[in-house]
Amino acid sequence: MLAAVAAVSSAAAATLQEMIDAAKPGDMITLPDGVWREKVTIPREKRALAIVHEGPGEAVVEWGDYASLTNSAGEALGTFRTWTMKVEADDVRLAGLWIRNTASDANVAAGGRGVGQAVALHIEGDGVEVAKCRISGHQDTLYVSQGVKEWAKEPEYTRYCGQHFEECLIEGTVDFIFGQSRAVFDRCEIRSLLRGYITAAATPEGREGFLFRRCRITAAPGVKTLLGRPWRPHAQVVFDGCVMDDCIKPEGWSQWRPNDGTDKTAFFAEYNCTGTGAETSRRLPWIKIK
Repeated sequence: MLAAVAAVSSAAAATLQEMIDAAKPGDMITLPDGVWREKVTIPREKRALAIVHEGPGEAVVEWGDYASLTNSAGEALGTFRTWTMKVEADDVRLAGLWIRNTASDANVAAGGRGVGQAVALHIEGDGVEVAKCRISGHQDTLYVSQGVKEWAKEPEYTRYCGQHFEECLIEGTVDFIFGQSRAVFDRCEIRSLLRGYITAAATPEGREGFLFRRCRITAAPGVKTLLGRPWRPHAQVVFDGCVMDDCIKPEGWSQWRPNDGTDKTAFFAEYNCTGTGAETSRRLPWIKIK
């Protein structure tokens, strides 16, 4: 069993980042109810670290960076520096947390569509497990990544990673589950807050992408959305045995851009899904249905 290295009260002075910095690889940080408003990194050397919350309350980690936010030099952050929590280490376990990016909350509450890309959880470690967590944002909520050596139409990768999500609630608007990794989602609720796209996979050619297994696909009242679009040509996304509420547009999916050829290279599939939104008679002709 992992040793508990921190069990703090919500009134404690220590930040979550200080707890992570003090922990040893393989330790477990137990969080009580409370809100940690900070930008947090689990660095690569903290392999097999666990951060766990148990009980009826909430342990919330939140921040509000977004892609067009500028630093003191006038430079925009860009999507990949907007995370609230970034997991660089392998074999990390997160359980019972609520990880939020709050950047778009006020804009959406006022009737807008948000302030653009704003990542809540960014994972680039292999073997990361996320259980019973809520991951909230709007555009680009969850980035499941791996080592990218150089960005291009076909990026060059330093390694390949896989992550597993179990009984989580993941919510957002546009491309809110995106990235290059092999990611499995078991018995999760995937909730669209506004119209958009649930997934934007960038699966490398010949690799496995996103698998949604026995998930529930829901949306805010009146919202109609799409299951995904291919961020890179060989995107792979499969929904298997999922229950889809009446929130999926009849065509189900989209190319990244019209006539970009991704209909010939991407692999999008729906197997054994049920619910009103799983009606496939009007799906795009290149989608695999079983």
